[in-house]
Amino acid sequence: MKNILAKGGIEFLAVLLGISGSMYIDERREVLAIDKQIYSSLHSLKGELETNIDYLEGFKKTIDNRMYQFEIALNPDTLTYLTQKQLDKMEILTSTNWGKKMNDRVFISMEATGLIYKINNDTLRTIIIDLFNKKYADYHFLLDYDLTHIQKKDDISISSFVYRDDPVSKFWTIDWKDDKNFQQYHENLVFRNYLIANRANKRLIKANVIKLIKDTKIVIDKINNIINNI
Repeated sequence: MKNILAKGGIEFLAVLLGISGSMYIDERREVLAIDKQIYSSLHSLKGELETNIDYLEGFKKTIDNRMYQFEIALNPDTLTYLTQKQLDKMEILTSTNWGKKMNDRVFISMEATGLIYKINNDTLRTIIIDLFNKKYADYHFLLDYDLTHIQKKDDISISSFVYRDDPVSKFWTIDWKDDKNFQQYHENLVFRNYLIANRANKRLIKANVIKLIKDTKIVIDKINNIINNI
């Protein structure tokens, strides 16, 4: 009887160990599969962030190259010396919103699948989430505000300026042959205030872009440190 019980106990222990071992192997496989997904996603996220860096650095240069157009618009005595092409450029650049939103498809995918929350490195996980959900979101808010501000300015322009009927232009074009339009740049206080405010918006966007470049590079460096040690 003792031998039978002992034999039964050994068989039970063997089965238990077998089940436990199988569960451990399955668990380990799942962990490795998740780690592989994270590794692949971080590589893709790094590429997305590098694309954002390229855009932001180019956008900063664009802002620098365009800002002088506001100085022209706010010094209307110089307008009569410009060609129609130069005047059109000045009017378009001071009356349109600048910039586009950041690429975030990889991050959205990682967030939707919950993969972002499975990153074991707390610092990396936190700075990625903060970059997209806070810092990029703040930048997008500025772009949206700039667009809203421009739309309000459009209402003033339509009611104050005479536009020329240009059958090919993709933009609203002021009729520079009408002297009343130059007078608006001199005397329309609300219009001038919008120009001044729009210039300030662009400066604010530039300051944000400079900070975003730095913050994005920090995340890229952190991702490199992690994936190079996996």
